[in-house]
Amino acid sequence: REVDSSQPLPAAPIWLATGGRHLVLARDGASTFVKPDNGPHENECRPSADVMFRSIVELYGSRCLAVVLT
Repeated sequence: REVDSSQPLPAAPIWLATGGRHLVLARDGASTFVKPDNGPHENECRPSADVMFRSIVELYGSRCLAVVLT
């Protein structure tokens, strides 16, 4: 499902960044949301995986694991 607005994290099994916007995770109280972000390009990219991974680390710290499949 493409992220075009803030959505509760478990609402879909797979989230895709919409064209031209980063995908980030954010917390509001006890709930975690996935949302689009219009931040600046990073490494000449938007969306950028670096921005997404940083937002995950900000929420979960050392309790997260990421696997990049290419």
